[in-house]
Amino acid sequence: MSFLCPLCKQNTLNITHQLHLPPDCRSDEIVVQIAICGRCYFSALAVYEESRRGALDAEHFSHQGYYLPPKMLRDLKALLESCPQPSNPRCHCEAHKTLNQRDEEGCWTYLRQLPHEGVFTLELHSTQH
Repeated sequence: MSFLCPLCKQNTLNITHQLHLPPDCRSDEIVVQIAICGRCYFSALAVYEESRRGALDAEHFSHQGYYLPPKMLRDLKALLESCPQPSNPRCHCEAHKTLNQRDEEGCWTYLRQLPHEGVFTLELHSTQH
């Protein structure tokens, strides 16, 4: 599954790394990801959040990209790579401990502290005419 790259505008932005976190006060699923364009090599942090709370047909999701300084993105990629069980939200490794920061209400707070340089929505690009 490829997404539309915000830089080169091609359907070549791919998720290369991901780490699943436990649910929080808002979301049932939280996935921290690295997205890299196979064409122009643009890279960004991506976060997928999904909530399945409420009525049976009340699924809501958000898939946002965050422009980070290159060193911060490299450090985050190394952190994700260090996890032995990235698909296990209950993993107790250092990567999960670092990324799974919560406030007093139990809401995930890691994004609040990141000095990102902007946000974009990850868009699936249809190749059908």
